[in-house]
Amino acid sequence: MMAKSKVWKLCLLCSLVSALLASGLAVYVFYRIGPIAKIYGIVNLLDTVFYRPVDREELVEGAYRGVVSSLGDPYSLYMTQDEWEEFRIRASGQYSGIGVTIDVREDRVRIASPMKGTPAEQAGLREGDVILRVDGKTVRTSDEAAGMIRGPADTQVVLT
Repeated sequence: MMAKSKVWKLCLLCSLVSALLASGLAVYVFYRIGPIAKIYGIVNLLDTVFYRPVDREELVEGAYRGVVSSLGDPYSLYMTQDEWEEFRIRASGQYSGIGVTIDVREDRVRIASPMKGTPAEQAGLREGDVILRVDGKTVRTSDEAAGMIRGPADTQVVLT
């Protein structure tokens, strides 16, 4: 009888420990994985009910950007792998271009500012000029344009 009582108590103790571990794991998962699961749920919902097809990868990238921008710090930003590589190239100073900074305004790639004494200034490019194509290829983002314009020194490019 005494042995049955000990076995019963041991089973009860094991059950209690298992329940505590399981609930602790559930709380951990909820707080660690919950926000990610919510983003996943939102992406799935948009993929299902949005009026036009959505790019799931683009949605997730937007979520990443939103997380970092919510810091409210003008010096913190999220970069994709391609953007990071572009940043590293620009920061190294080991590239040649036509001598402009470019940006996107009103969904168009534009010259933000031509630099003095550069091929861009010599070609007559001015602030606000729109770049539609580089060497006949349509550009939609400043990164696309910069990647196509940049190259070895004295390389010619045609901007339209």
